[in-house]
Parts: sequence; structure tokens; C-alpha cells
Amino acid sequence: MYKPPTPPPYIAYKGEGTSLGGADGVGLEVNKDTGMPVVDDSKPTTKLQIRFHNGERQVVAFNLTHTVGDLHMYIMMAAPVDGSYQLLTGFPPKPVGDPELSIEEAGLKGAAITQKIL
Repeated sequence: MYKPPTPPPYIAYKGEGTSLGGADGVGLEVNKDTGMPVVDDSKPTTKLQIRFHNGERQVVAFNLTHTVGDLHMYIMMAAPVDGSYQLLTGFPPKPVGDPELSIEEAGLKGAAITQKIL
């Protein structure tokens, strides 16, 4: 009759790891309701799903005439970062463009935006 060998005793890993995509910045407390953009309901609007650095999500309404800079302003107020961050959209993720472009010109209508700490 077959008897399996006794497994070796468990030894906990005592080394340290290094993140290959390590970030220098530090994410601070997220307050999703701070700095919400003022939306003019008489103009065309869109909703953007924003995923903050800590994984929390928020759907925020913007006019199509708001700029990418307005989006950055909201994110800086709602989810500040001590360091730098980047906004990504699409798959594969690509950086969000020029802050002078409107939401519509940047192709962000109905987009999902991710805040990544650098």
C-alpha cells in the first residue's frame, strides 16, 4: 500500500519584496463629494466613472464643454496625492490628453478614468 511522504515543515518567508511598478507618491484621504464640478443642465452632459488611487469609485457628471483640466481639478480636490499622479482611460490604458481639451474633444464622453499614483 502506498504511503505519501511526510511534507516538510512550513517555514515562513523572511525576505523582502520589491514592487516592479513602485510608486513614489502617497495617496491621501479620499473625499468624493469635495470639489464636484458645477454642471449646466441646459448644455450636453456626460457621466464619467472615476476610480481613485485607493480603489474607490465615483460617477461624476460633467458638461462636454468642461476641460480635462477641470477633471484634474476635481480629482486633486477629491483624492489628493502627495507626489504626482496620472489619469488613464481605455484598454490598454492610455494617459488622458491635453488639459486644454474639452471632455468631448479628448474622447472621454462616458469614459472610465483611473487615477494612478506615480
